[in-house]
Amino acid sequence: CWSAKNKFFCINRARQYGKTTTLNALKAYLQAEYCVISLDFQFLSSQDFQDEFTFVKAFVNIFHKNYGNLISVMIQYS
Repeated sequence: CWSAKNKFFCINRARQYGKTTTLNALKAYLQAEYCVISLDFQFLSSQDFQDEFTFVKAFVNIFHKNYGNLISVMIQYS
């Protein structure tokens, strides 16, 4: 699916359809101009999606766990 209006796309296929390959190629392409991050939402529980506040809290925890050092470096050089 693709939404030019909302500026997002989704990849929804079964195993062995090239989803990871596509995302890795997109990451390689965008790294020249953007700081590309990758987060795995598999470790969130269904409770983490119960409302916006709970989701944002879980999202920030995952982001910080994976990119906390990057944030410190970005703040230092901004």
